[in-house]
Amino acid sequence: MEAEAFEMLEKNFSEEWRNEAISLVLDHTGKFIDRNNLRNTNFLKRANSALYVLALGLAKNNLIFESEEAEKYLNAQLERILDGGYDIVEQIFNEIVKGQ
Repeated sequence: MEAEAFEMLEKNFSEEWRNEAISLVLDHTGKFIDRNNLRNTNFLKRANSALYVLALGLAKNNLIFESEEAEKYLNAQLERILDGGYDIVEQIFNEIVKGQ
């Protein structure tokens, strides 16, 4: 799933969009982890596995240059991952691919 998300980013979006999306995800995920005191939890692994999935979601939803909307999107998805674990990452990926 992560590899497929990466391939979709590579195939469908410019380098500028890919880099910006990945940067946004990394930055916001770090803030989310700090804000919720998640440094010493298994959430780090879940968030890491979601990097390209979340970047793809930002790109497909045209949120890369809409900082407020991107933040809302990432907060919602990271909350889902925090509450639901690895299975939620796959669910998010499927929603992105299906355009939901």
